[in-house]
Amino acid sequence: MLSARGQGLGTALTTMLGMYRNEEVCKLIGVPSGENWVNYAAVSVGYPTGRWGIAERTPSNEVAFEERWGEVATWNGDTPLWTGSN
Repeated sequence: MLSARGQGLGTALTTMLGMYRNEEVCKLIGVPSGENWVNYAAVSVGYPTGRWGIAERTPSNEVAFEERWGEVATWNGDTPLWTGSN
């Protein structure tokens, strides 16, 4: 999903469809019936309409922990990993 974002594509991870609508989802995407397949996750991909720039995010070291819950990360991730230019 991050790679797709870097290429200008939008994605969405959907995990609830298989839990509540598995039979319908399997039929829709052509999964063979009667083989006990379960859709646990689906990623939709597409080109977004409108403006699509670099996502503004809180630095990762401010929203993640290191080693144990509550321990402040000692690394710094305050700059984007890409600039948006290919």
